[in-house]
Amino acid sequence: MSSCRPRTSYYDNGLKVLGLGGGKLDYATELAVAEALHVAAPALTNNFEEFEIDESAEHDYAHHLRSLVPADFSSLHIVLDCANGAASHVAHEIFESTGARITTIHDQPNGRNINEKSGSTHIEDLVARVIEEHADLGLAFDGDADRLIAVDAGGQVRDGDDLMILFARDFFERQRPRRWTGRHFDEQLRTASLDGRRRDRDRRDRRG
Repeated sequence: MSSCRPRTSYYDNGLKVLGLGGGKLDYATELAVAEALHVAAPALTNNFEEFEIDESAEHDYAHHLRSLVPADFSSLHIVLDCANGAASHVAHEIFESTGARITTIHDQPNGRNINEKSGSTHIEDLVARVIEEHADLGLAFDGDADRLIAVDAGGQVRDGDDLMILFARDFFERQRPRRWTGRHFDEQLRTASLDGRRRDRDRRDRRG
């Protein structure tokens, strides 16, 4: 089985090419694209002046994401850890548009500091800032902003298992009769939290 080690250093990050419709490419096609880029590399590196930057693209993207979740978070103070990565230029704008008070950390990418003691793989700064700011919520993205870890108002880290149960509970509370909610979901949330803590402890023990 291949390693699932997260890509945390800047030299582990690169471009991800998507197919028509936004889907991921299969492995064989990825290899073909990589080979084509390798062959074309000398020409590409000598013609950067041919590239154009769309200055409005970030704002258009932020507006699109905001339109998908037209919620009002004006009662919340949220701390965002952008991991000096892809979320750095858009996260503040997106969340501020919800009405929330936003504090942003690790949002100054320089090409080499992505995930450096920041983001979802280094949650310590976010926990400390949430507590210091008396914030309601903290969100830490990873470098390419396709994953996150949450921190609640008490500084408790909420990993993917916790969030999955919280999202499921929210869905059933809004979409299903009341008999689907209640103690059953509370027990699932506690179980997921305990399982996540146990895995974190085991990983720390293995690292020594």
